[in-house]
Amino acid sequence: MRACWCHRVRGAAWKTSLREGRDYHSVKLDDSSCPVPTYASLVETDTEGDFSLIWSRRTAE
Repeated sequence: MRACWCHRVRGAAWKTSLREGRDYHSVKLDDSSCPVPTYASLVETDTEGDFSLIWSRRTAE
């Protein structure tokens, strides 16, 4: 899966499974306008068809 905006690829996502058998997508967004990449997890909520994007961004060193 690719993450795109402004007609350019800015990141990628790949399917991952937890030991409990629950699937989610790991996401990495990387853009030259940001000092460091943003990592996220896209998980399905308890409401079918709804998803939450949980993200964190490391601070620049």
